[in-house]
Amino acid sequence: MQSIVRRLNNQTHDRAIRTRHVVMERLFAEGKEQHGLSRARSRGLEAMLGKPS
Repeated sequence: MQSIVRRLNNQTHDRAIRTRHVVMERLFAEGKEQHGLSRARSRGLEAMLGKPS
């Protein structure tokens, strides 16, 4: 069973998916930083925009 899992994990599309994941995480982090959302204190759009609920 472990040999099957190792063989599947070494396939090229799995490597591509992992690479894409790293790239997308980096892009989301940069976007959050640029929009001032790097440290959110509460949830929801109203809270993030500073509007009272």
